[in-house]
Amino acid sequence: LAILKRKPVTYRIIQGVVLDVHDEICWRVRTAELLTAMPLVKQLLEEEVLKVIRSDFKPTWRVALRADLKTGFRRGTLVNWKTIPRSVEEVLEKCELEDRKADQELARGEVFQRGRL
Repeated sequence: LAILKRKPVTYRIIQGVVLDVHDEICWRVRTAELLTAMPLVKQLLEEEVLKVIRSDFKPTWRVALRADLKTGFRRGTLVNWKTIPRSVEEVLEKCELEDRKADQELARGEVFQRGRL
């Protein structure tokens, strides 16, 4: 998260961190900027972090970092970014579908069995 402060212009559209727990960071991003934000988040987490570690701490080890990106309207209905077509409309459709499924499961009392909560 320090990189967001070090490079506020580069990471302008992903400054809205709303949750940071253990190995997960959640952002709030404008829908119109989603297609730009997701690759930027991936760059930040997989490349920029290693650059900072190498320049600031000079480690001798080499480690690759991989970020699994998901998007959605609420926790428990997040959609894997790799499976989403690359238009905002299609992203929203897929997220809305997951939301509807979760609402139906909740209405039937199936939420706890499926691990959504």
